[in-house]
Amino acid sequence: WGGVGMAISHYGIALFYGLSLTHVLQPSLAWGALICVYTYTFCFSSCWGPSPWVYQSEIFPLRIRAKGQASATMANWVWNAIVAKVTPLVLDKIGFYTYLIFGSFCVLMSLFSIFVPETKGKTLEEMDEVFGYKVVDPHPKAAVVELNTFNVTPAARNSTLLPTNSETSLTSSTQPLQNDADATNSTFNNEEDEQE
Repeated sequence: WGGVGMAISHYGIALFYGLSLTHVLQPSLAWGALICVYTYTFCFSSCWGPSPWVYQSEIFPLRIRAKGQASATMANWVWNAIVAKVTPLVLDKIGFYTYLIFGSFCVLMSLFSIFVPETKGKTLEEMDEVFGYKVVDPHPKAAVVELNTFNVTPAARNSTLLPTNSETSLTSSTQPLQNDADATNSTFNNEEDEQE
């Protein structure tokens, strides 16, 4: 709805600004254009201003999210620069009709937003499904080896993975880690003795 409010505001600016150039009651009509500028600012600031920044951070898959956000941000600022450079030239050529062009783009933005998928209430992990990206396991062989080694059932995938073989115990699986820790501590202690 923000795009519709922005479009109406632009059309209002064009109407009041155009009438103020030809009508006897110029000062009162200029106030109508000023009110339309404020309504445009309200609609933009509450909808189309912040929304693209949030949306662009959600739509890209995790592996390209940083590059995607960087590209989207660059595109945003490039188009802002183009509009800032072109608008004074267009205003000089066609005057208040410029706001009719801006209003028409706001209508197109509103129509475009109908076809954009809703992301409200979705986690970042669910975005791949929302936008139709294919989720691929980067290590399929490792997953098979892990399942075969530890005999993990599908129900236990969300729990802590511990060996279930009778010959493997928790103590024996942590023993090498303890030996490595002892070796590291003794090496560290030897280095301290040498420094003293």
